[in-house]
Amino acid sequence: MASIFLGSYRALKMNSTYVTGLRQILLSGCILAASTQVIAAPTIDSVGASIVGSGMLVVKGSGFSTASGQLALLDEVDSHNIARDSSTPLEASASDVWMGHGSPWASGLTAIPLDGTPEAVYYGKGKTFSKYIHALDGLNNSTLYAAWDYMPTESPGHSGGSNKFIRIWDNHDGEETRLSWTQMHMTYTGGGPSWEGWPGSTNKWNRMEIWVDGDAGVVQASVNGKLVHDIKDFKKISDTIGLNVALLGFDPNSGSKYSTMETHIDNLYVSTSRSRAVLSQEASWEKAKAGGHIQLVSDWSPSQLTIQLNKSGLERLKGPAYLYIVNDAGEVNPDGFEVCQVCPNPPTLTMQ
Repeated sequence: MASIFLGSYRALKMNSTYVTGLRQILLSGCILAASTQVIAAPTIDSVGASIVGSGMLVVKGSGFSTASGQLALLDEVDSHNIARDSSTPLEASASDVWMGHGSPWASGLTAIPLDGTPEAVYYGKGKTFSKYIHALDGLNNSTLYAAWDYMPTESPGHSGGSNKFIRIWDNHDGEETRLSWTQMHMTYTGGGPSWEGWPGSTNKWNRMEIWVDGDAGVVQASVNGKLVHDIKDFKKISDTIGLNVALLGFDPNSGSKYSTMETHIDNLYVSTSRSRAVLSQEASWEKAKAGGHIQLVSDWSPSQLTIQLNKSGLERLKGPAYLYIVNDAGEVNPDGFEVCQVCPNPPTLTMQ
């Protein structure tokens, strides 16, 4: 069963004609277009390659805010990169990502190839998860943003139970801050629970997102761009231990009832800030937020930032690419800034 869905995913990722053309354009320095948006923040004025062939884009505009002190991890399963405090992203090993896998009652997520190719996704069956991000350990962050692509082969609530997709704690013993997002509700310290089902689809990729702000007492969670939890009475308990992903995968109350269910996860992005850059084939944020491709950012300032292009951001695009900047207030340009697919030769600044 898994090979069927993974094969479809491979086809989505490997549109080689478009990928080759877009990659050449992005790395040649000819990536210039104009934005039609008129709002004050964020606004993108220009995009260009920082160094020809570097895969790094310089974005100029306004309203980007800052990402001071931000730590961001992008885990594409077969590649792992970490950016600290707006510095250039550094490659990490798989062992640098997770502190642990599974439990005595659960298997850990493992990387499996897509039809024998180097492309990979995280996979598990039944009760399966990995836990705690190495890079977050020891920080004192009161905010946490996480996004990942999730594909289950069965409904995550077909046999009842309270079945977790993600758990966020600070103290590893679970005695202080606790938050769990399940297929039927969100439980958390300070109030709740917040009751809402999971609106995703089986045998398809679903974009899962959660933003936790311990300072403001806010938790927001969405599936495929649809807000399903909007909490305003969350309370972070520890003032010395930062928030971390205590569990990610699928953790049902009763493993035996979901023993045949397969879980696939890809493109995990975890950050201490919700500031981020997103590439999408959709021209409006209303559609792009359901599955855009997050890019790591360095040299972040209110008027300029540098994007390090990642592999999935290119390979899963099948049409014109549009860029979005989300600032630390969660504001975003509603209309994408188009990254031109065909540029003049020799490279010139082209305003459309």
